[in-house]
Amino acid sequence: MIVQLISVQKNRLFVEDIEGNTQFYQVDLSIAEEFQRELIFAQKEAEEVLIDDQVLQEMRRENGV
Repeated sequence: MIVQLISVQKNRLFVEDIEGNTQFYQVDLSIAEEFQRELIFAQKEAEEVLIDDQVLQEMRRENGV
Protein backbone atom coordinates (compact mmCIF):
# COMPACT_ATOMS: atom_id res chain seq x y z
CA MET A 1 0.00 0.00 0.00
CA ILE A 2 1.23 3.49 -0.78
CA VAL A 3 1.20 5.90 2.16
CA GLN A 4 1.81 9.65 2.40
CA LEU A 5 4.60 10.95 4.60
CA ILE A 6 3.10 13.63 6.82
CA SER A 7 5.88 14.37 9.31
CA VAL A 8 9.26 13.31 10.63
CA GLN A 9 10.15 13.49 14.32
CA LYS A 10 13.64 12.36 15.27
CA ASN A 11 13.83 8.80 13.88
CA ARG A 12 10.08 8.34 13.35
CA LEU A 13 8.28 8.70 10.05
CA PHE A 14 4.58 9.49 10.44
CA VAL A 15 2.50 8.37 7.48
CA GLU A 16 -1.16 8.39 6.50
CA ASP A 17 -2.92 5.79 4.37
CA ILE A 18 -5.75 6.42 1.90
CA GLU A 19 -8.32 5.80 4.64
CA GLY A 20 -6.84 8.56 6.82
CA ASN A 21 -5.23 6.22 9.35
CA THR A 22 -1.95 7.52 10.76
CA GLN A 23 0.91 5.35 11.94
CA PHE A 24 4.63 5.72 12.45
CA TYR A 25 7.70 3.77 11.46
CA GLN A 26 10.84 3.94 13.54
CA VAL A 27 13.88 3.94 11.24
CA ASP A 28 17.57 4.75 11.35
CA LEU A 29 18.17 8.43 12.08
CA SER A 30 20.06 9.01 8.80
CA ILE A 31 17.09 7.63 6.84
CA ALA A 32 14.69 9.84 8.80
CA GLU A 33 16.86 12.89 8.07
CA GLU A 34 16.80 12.09 4.35
CA PHE A 35 13.00 11.80 4.38
CA GLN A 36 12.81 15.08 6.33
CA ARG A 37 14.73 16.83 3.54
CA GLU A 38 12.43 15.30 0.92
CA LEU A 39 9.35 16.36 2.88
CA ILE A 40 10.58 19.96 3.23
CA PHE A 41 11.31 20.14 -0.50
CA ALA A 42 7.93 18.63 -1.40
CA GLN A 43 6.08 21.08 0.85
CA LYS A 44 7.85 24.00 -0.85
CA GLU A 45 6.70 22.64 -4.21
CA ALA A 46 3.17 21.88 -2.90
CA GLU A 47 3.71 18.18 -3.52
CA GLU A 48 3.39 14.99 -1.47
CA VAL A 49 5.94 12.37 -0.49
CA LEU A 50 4.47 8.94 -1.22
CA ILE A 51 6.13 5.76 0.05
CA ASP A 52 5.38 2.05 -0.30
CA ASP A 53 4.76 0.85 3.27
CA GLN A 54 6.48 -2.46 2.48
CA VAL A 55 9.68 -0.50 1.87
CA LEU A 56 9.27 1.16 5.28
CA GLN A 57 8.74 -2.21 6.95
CA GLU A 58 11.90 -3.55 5.29
CA MET A 59 13.89 -0.51 6.48
CA ARG A 60 12.64 -1.14 9.98
CA ARG A 61 13.81 -4.77 9.86
CA GLU A 62 17.20 -3.95 8.31
CA ASN A 63 17.97 -1.38 10.98
CA GLY A 64 16.75 -3.51 13.87
CA VAL A 65 14.35 -0.84 15.04
